[in-house]
Amino acid sequence: MCRGFAFFIGASSTLAADPARRLIQGGAEFDAYAFLKQLVGADSERPFRTSGPQLTALQQVMARLKEEGNEGEPAYAVARAAFSKAFSMSFMVQAFMNTALSAPDDEDSRENVEW
Repeated sequence: MCRGFAFFIGASSTLAADPARRLIQGGAEFDAYAFLKQLVGADSERPFRTSGPQLTALQQVMARLKEEGNEGEPAYAVARAAFSKAFSMSFMVQAFMNTALSAPDDEDSRENVEW
């Protein structure tokens, strides 16, 4: 029933029949986030292994489902859950990188730095 996800299948001719069928059928227990992370494209690369492309693709899926009037469908709930997970991962990585790469704010730390 996940008609909104069906366009991913057209983007990759190397998808095995079972995952493709699983993606289309979907359901409340379907993990679209894990599926996207493991999806292999025609060039044998995984285009959705990072959160940026995942967020973009899931936004497009949710927009298409909304245009088709399927906001109450299980497919929309699956896409929304996957988007939430991808957004959370992106946020946590960005927060970690910000903390790890930012300089300390206190004066004592700056005085003790030896270049």
